[in-house]
Amino acid sequence: PDWVLARVNLAIATLNRQLEGDEDRALALARAVVAEKADHLDAHYVIALLSFNRGDCATAVEHFETVRTGDPKDAYAAYFLAQCKVQQGDAAGALALYQSAIDLDPYLRSAYYGAFQAYQRLGDREQATAMLDSYQRLDNNPRARLAEIKYTKMGPRATARVAAQPTEP
Repeated sequence: PDWVLARVNLAIATLNRQLEGDEDRALALARAVVAEKADHLDAHYVIALLSFNRGDCATAVEHFETVRTGDPKDAYAAYFLAQCKVQQGDAAGALALYQSAIDLDPYLRSAYYGAFQAYQRLGDREQATAMLDSYQRLDNNPRARLAEIKYTKMGPRATARVAAQPTEP
C-alpha cells in the first residue's frame, strides 16, 4: 500500500482491463495517489485520460496542464490536452498544442491529423492540406505512432513501469 509506483501501475492495469466498474476503480486509485503525492505526474495523467474519456474536459484539462507544467516535453499530454481544447471549442488553442506535440515528437502521427482538423476549423485550407499530407506521409513509417485511448497508445505515462532494479546483484 505504500508503494506508489505499484499503485499507479495497478490503476493503469485496472483501466485497461475494461471490466464493469474498472474506470471508477482506476480513477479512485489515481486520485488517492495524487491526494498523497500531489506532484505525481503519472497519476495526474491517468486522471486526465479517464476524465477525457468520460467527456469531463474541465477536469482533464486541469490534470493535463499539471503534467505539461511538470514535464513540458510530454508530447502525449500536449496531444490529449489539444483534444480537450477542441471539445471546448478552442481550435486556436488546440492548434498550438498540436504543434507543440509535433515539435516534441515528429512521429506522433495523430498530432498531424489533429492539426489538420484545427486548421480546417480556422479556415486555413493551405496549412490544413500540409498537415494532412504529413499525416499521410507517416502512414507506412514504422516509427510513427497513433495516440488513442488504448493500452500502449496513450503515451508512456499510461504504461505500467518496471521498478528500478538495484545496480549490484
